[in-house]
Amino acid sequence: MKMKSVKLRKGMTTILASAILISGIPSYGAAPRFKDVPASHWAYSYVENMAKLGYISGTTSTTFSPQGSLNFDAAMSLVARLSNPSEAERTKALDGYDDLLKELKIESWAKEGLAVCLHRGIITESQLRDVSKKGLVKKPIKKVDISEYLVKAMGLEDEAQSKLIVALPFKDVLSIEARQAKYVQVLLDAGVYDAKGNGDGTFKPNSSLTRDVMAKMMSTAYDYMENNGISTTPTNPTSPETPDSTETDSVNGQIKILTEGGAEKLVTITDKVKGQATYRLSNTSVITVDGKSASYASLTEGQEVELELKRNTNQIVSLKAKSIEESVSGKIKSINATGLRMTLEYTEGSKTLSKEFNVDKNVEVYLNDKSASLKDLNEGDLIEVKSSNNVIYDIEAISKIKKVEGIIKEITKVKDSKDGEYDITIVDDKDNVYEFIINDKSYITRNNRKAKAEDLKVKDDAYVEAEYNIVKDIDAEVVKKNIKGQIVEQSTRLHQSIEITVLNQDTKKEEKYALSKDVYIRVDKTVTSPIDLKTGYYIEAVTEGDEIIEISADSKGLESTLLGKIDYINTRNMEIILIIENTDLDDSKYGDEITVRVKKDAIIADRSLKAISLSHLGRGDKILIAGTYDGFYFVADTIQLR
Repeated sequence: MKMKSVKLRKGMTTILASAILISGIPSYGAAPRFKDVPASHWAYSYVENMAKLGYISGTTSTTFSPQGSLNFDAAMSLVARLSNPSEAERTKALDGYDDLLKELKIESWAKEGLAVCLHRGIITESQLRDVSKKGLVKKPIKKVDISEYLVKAMGLEDEAQSKLIVALPFKDVLSIEARQAKYVQVLLDAGVYDAKGNGDGTFKPNSSLTRDVMAKMMSTAYDYMENNGISTTPTNPTSPETPDSTETDSVNGQIKILTEGGAEKLVTITDKVKGQATYRLSNTSVITVDGKSASYASLTEGQEVELELKRNTNQIVSLKAKSIEESVSGKIKSINATGLRMTLEYTEGSKTLSKEFNVDKNVEVYLNDKSASLKDLNEGDLIEVKSSNNVIYDIEAISKIKKVEGIIKEITKVKDSKDGEYDITIVDDKDNVYEFIINDKSYITRNNRKAKAEDLKVKDDAYVEAEYNIVKDIDAEVVKKNIKGQIVEQSTRLHQSIEITVLNQDTKKEEKYALSKDVYIRVDKTVTSPIDLKTGYYIEAVTEGDEIIEISADSKGLESTLLGKIDYINTRNMEIILIIENTDLDDSKYGDEITVRVKKDAIIADRSLKAISLSHLGRGDKILIAGTYDGFYFVADTIQLR
């Protein structure tokens, strides 16, 4: 029953997200009435108006769910509806963006709205990809984010961009980004937003947009458009007329220079017939890029273009351009994160070249394989960019300077290296792995003394400063630890140190160590050599990095006694779980649980010291055990019932 309840709520989320939409052109009909939006509700008139005009509907025939939140896809569909696309435009938008919407797995009911928004420039493709990548398509949209899209749908984008100074009255104005503040100001001026904000003087930009608030925003936006001559009735605009071939000249070539001076815009192109020539754009010139309506700002040097010119003049009637998709690898020569400009330095053959790019405000940035922002990049960073029409939309970079602190996981000499290079791997405290190269110019210290690469050891603490993954400085320090456990494996290789694998009593993991050249060894309290160490011995050792410098081993285990109560007993496996009441084991205390394995020849006696079998013991019995401890199990030699 619980699983069915979860599925039902998921289904209801989809209904709430899409129920506010209706298909087709908004139609005029009888006003719906909703039980949860009575005449006394603050949003009653807005909901009624938009429902009457056919822009929105309820979540059921009698309810509106005013406090239900609007997901991004549902909100964008409403914004598209308010922009009044014609039937022909909706069809064209769907045809043009169907592949993208399928790629991003947009639900079928939301495709038309998002296609219209893309077609009209209400949202860019890179913005939509960013929303999808962050998993926000099916998440409630923020109040501040809808502001930008609504302004563009109302045809007020130019007004927003013209605002050089923005003075918002809200108490939390500092939480609104400067770029977004322009859109909020436009909606405030248009009466879509109220100067009182939420009634307490705050705007709460990151709050989720609810259905009643969206109804108010749409209704007031609709009124503004009606009162200011902005069309609120869908039309079927015709495409720009194709100039009569008898009245125009045609020129094909590549843009060489773009010149803008005041209202005058000039395009210089190079073509095979006329060579280099300059042509003039006017306010009536039609510009398209990849078949989509565009502006002069969308043009860039190097684009292939087809011009239609007024016969015997240099006046451009129409300009059709193709996007330039480019991928460049190099390093950052200069960067202006605020101005969205970047200059790259790269090589082409034997030449070193530089090129300046604009950067898309929604650029995707990855630095050292992690998501980052433009401000995280620095001059000298290695970089690979993807651009369209000289505008960068994707960046993958590697920091010029890396500073890492962690543990040396591996260090190996590079085979056949003439410069004595070593590969070194560092793991930081978040388990991030970094790989560097040490060469003969790397400055190395270990334990505050100058050292060589071969002096560094696995498990040393290390602080590394590298340039382009080549170590400039490395400061290492040996880590001394005390460990306890059991030897589970030994290996000896010719001309190499002896290695033992220890099952660590604390970490419960197998750890491999090499015995140092001057290792101090005692077995059963007698000083001896590595040859006397055996698999199964219980040891206490002192380590430095991946080496053992001192080791004390017990061939029998640690002799000890336990007093406690039986919590569990398995006579078949000869095993007891004991709750300790008293013991002479250093690492055990009252209340600890310990596993006891009973030897086949163990002596078991009752309170009168009469011999009994293990089956006579039961849960809750108090017993005294003598035996040995190997770090994991206590092996019982004698057991007496108390």
